[in-house]
Amino acid sequence: MRKYEINENCEYKDIKFNVTLEYYYNDIIDEYYVDAKLGNENLRKIRNEYRKIKNLLIDEDIKKIRNQYNLSQRDFAIALGFGEITITRYESKTVQDKAQDNVIRKSKNPKEFLILLEQNKNKYIDVNGTEKYNELYTLVLNLTKNIEYLMNEFSIEERGNKIFNFNKFKAVINY
Repeated sequence: MRKYEINENCEYKDIKFNVTLEYYYNDIIDEYYVDAKLGNENLRKIRNEYRKIKNLLIDEDIKKIRNQYNLSQRDFAIALGFGEITITRYESKTVQDKAQDNVIRKSKNPKEFLILLEQNKNKYIDVNGTEKYNELYTLVLNLTKNIEYLMNEFSIEERGNKIFNFNKFKAVINY
């Protein structure tokens, strides 16, 4: 049983595109096949390629934003005003629409996330309690303040021979 990558013509939601999928090959019956795990991975690749074409966040991007706040899928969904299992679906099987994608993108910015959290405060408190809401709000507020402080401290564009790269700096902070 060997694994092969094959470039396939796919169609997802009336969009046609090419994507590289993986298959096992059985020498005895001279046939390609997938097991459940590989089949799910191929479906994930198809959905993510569709997302890229439609300029939507891929599943790993959504997970990265959620992990920025150290939230479960359920808590992140509630904080954004979505149904409790919406983020679970987006990170595993379902492709989000553009409107929900925009909300998730906005939440990447801690200031915007605070606004969304405040808008969905009652829903979040109903599910998680006031204490957990206050804990999350304080955490994100402090994150926002720390980023603003560091930006002010490193406002000089040039450090030696290199220009300050905020994206690299932010990645270090998030790590």
